[in-house]
Amino acid sequence: MQALNCIAMTVYKFKKLDGVDQYITIWEHGVLLGQRKEANYKILLFQIFSFYVEAYYNEQEKRLENLRPFKSTAQLKSYLQEIDITDIYLSRPKKKKGL
Repeated sequence: MQALNCIAMTVYKFKKLDGVDQYITIWEHGVLLGQRKEANYKILLFQIFSFYVEAYYNEQEKRLENLRPFKSTAQLKSYLQEIDITDIYLSRPKKKKGL
């Protein structure tokens, strides 16, 4: 296991890490943003610094099987339907007439 310089971590440097260091980086520096289901997988979405990582957890086998790092926010689309903005919408100030 190599020493991690996480301050300058990029998606490209993350991809070059071995599997163990990738997992350590996710657990120590990742922020869980969401999750979704696909077949036998629970897919967890993490943000790490300036990029994202999907962690594929096989629910039948009870193990992590794959990590998929990416930078493009377009790939977040499958998570958007899961975000509940009801509280934000209901708490916004109402517009006054004539303004």
